[in-house]
Amino acid sequence: MVEAGTYAALLSDDERAAAQKYRFSIDRERTLAARALARFVLQEETGLDGRSFSFRLGPFGKPYLVHPQAVGINVSHSGDYVAVALEWEREVGVDIEEDNPRVNVFEVAPTVFTPLELEFVLGAASPFEARSNFYRLWTRKEAVLKVWGTGLTLDAREVSVGSPHGAVKVTHPKQSACWVEDLELTGINAGHASLAGAVAWNENPMVEGRSHGCH
Repeated sequence: MVEAGTYAALLSDDERAAAQKYRFSIDRERTLAARALARFVLQEETGLDGRSFSFRLGPFGKPYLVHPQAVGINVSHSGDYVAVALEWEREVGVDIEEDNPRVNVFEVAPTVFTPLELEFVLGAASPFEARSNFYRLWTRKEAVLKVWGTGLTLDAREVSVGSPHGAVKVTHPKQSACWVEDLELTGINAGHASLAGAVAWNENPMVEGRSHGCH
């Protein structure tokens, strides 16, 4: 884990304190690893000291950079994997999900997907393909909701992310248009559907350093 390695020194006291609220040590370690990796990526991309960055939370809990404001960054972690997405002058969202065998995708899908998306899951040729399509669509949807900073306060069924293949433009009457596409996970999945991921970004640049969608 990053917490025990080189990047741990980049973490702020607030980040360490927040991680201690998790009940299980594995969750604390994964959270700290994700935060440390985000600071390392920022340091590499901006040339600034990774310890100098400060974040604030949006109204629904999404972390935003205070300085430099013209950088959008987002983090996701699932199991032993961490993904960091960074975009200059645009909001960005990323999501990765390990396949949880305890999740009944046929029960969950109708509660989060549009009719067309539902067809890709319920109409799949095999249970393997159904689970793969479920997670690929769900990570797309999560990435978009993270761009907008709404999380699941916005009904996921109101957000159409297309098929589980290729980049798609996503629109909503109360949010700014964005694009979403799958993450390339070659070499990780090794031929099985254990991990899915997607990244989304605002179509238009930030206005005055930060854009939270249409209001």
